[in-house]
Amino acid sequence: MIDQHAIWERKMLAWEAGERGLMSYLGGLLDSRWQAAIQRAESTASVGSLYDAPSCLGPECAATPAFYRAAMQRLTREDTQGALSVWPSLANRLSLPSATRQTIEEELAFYALLREVPGSYAWVDRILPTLESERVLELRVRRALQARDWTAVQQWIASMSDEQRNDSRWQYWLGRASEQQGNQQAAEAHFFKAAGQRDFLASPPLNAPINRFL
Repeated sequence: MIDQHAIWERKMLAWEAGERGLMSYLGGLLDSRWQAAIQRAESTASVGSLYDAPSCLGPECAATPAFYRAAMQRLTREDTQGALSVWPSLANRLSLPSATRQTIEEELAFYALLREVPGSYAWVDRILPTLESERVLELRVRRALQARDWTAVQQWIASMSDEQRNDSRWQYWLGRASEQQGNQQAAEAHFFKAAGQRDFLASPPLNAPINRFL
């Protein structure tokens, strides 16, 4: 017996990747219970079409998580600002698995920072502690460095895992942040810790301009 749910998951991955031929093939393997969900995916091409999308798709709502994950991933890459505008509304009315929400929000936070979407930092900063994402934390620190916001640099490096935070790069930047805030003792401790690592030569020199290493 064909696993209809697994086929739907693959169809949504194909939709997310823009593989129209594979989408069509997989859609042909789904029975009539999935047709409304298929039609909704085919008609969803913009922020506006997500606002009124159903909260339950497929048999016993089985199509809902993969549909919204794929739709938000596509929209985030194509129109990050639009995705940021629609997601709070969707998040409030949808009952999605926590893993699905985290996938959506991790991608959205990453692209909001990558593209420096105006007004997005408040949302990113609120959601970031829940994401457990090394790449988003790293990018948030880089944006704080660009702004020379040394308090934020310390805050977000402190939120990293021990392994990530103890990397010579982040120990170096903790040293720079402490130095800029007048705490020379802490700065020297971080520089000393960074210098003891094999990859320290790849870290920026102490007097290097910030923008060369963002």
